[in-house]
Amino acid sequence: MCLKIADFGLSSKSDQMEGTPTVFHTNAGTRSWMAPELLQAPGKVQHTQSSDMFACGLVLHFILSGKKHPFAPKDASTRAVMDVINATERNIMSSILSIDDGLSVEACHLSELMLCAEPKKRPSAAACLRHPMFWSKKKMGRFLESVGNQPEFEMPRYRVCNTSEVEQELENTLGEHFDLYPWEGCVMLLYVEMTSIPRSRR
Repeated sequence: MCLKIADFGLSSKSDQMEGTPTVFHTNAGTRSWMAPELLQAPGKVQHTQSSDMFACGLVLHFILSGKKHPFAPKDASTRAVMDVINATERNIMSSILSIDDGLSVEACHLSELMLCAEPKKRPSAAACLRHPMFWSKKKMGRFLESVGNQPEFEMPRYRVCNTSEVEQELENTLGEHFDLYPWEGCVMLLYVEMTSIPRSRR
């Protein structure tokens, strides 16, 4: 099965004058379904692959979340249609994004990338297709196994090399919470258990 996304403008009535904007459609696209750069300068900014990726991000979230717009106001169900559209567009231009809690971690991450306010930071279509959201379970398992088998995991905490920025940040923010528990003993037992498994540490 091959799914394709067609231009929303093709769904308008055939007797409508070509190029004539309506309440819900403009010459640039469908209201509240356009990238922020198009909303901020209607008619002046050209559509790009980046703006198309933003629209695809909106559609992706809409499909995966069960018809929820990621920029719609939280009280959308109690508002008039035009009020919801206007509020949604304001949220898009202000980057007020609300990813649905029901989405997987991978889907949330990809949606956030595609809906980035800065056009240059949005991924290409090819990059999106390489995202872990589209990985098979087998590929995810191979990735986690490969990461877990890196030699850094065997290095003791008192290693000679300098700690990474991530480790330093964790120590500064969370270190004080672990002083009251003998974590070194637990970690050592866990390390022995994991390394006793043949071939890999699963």
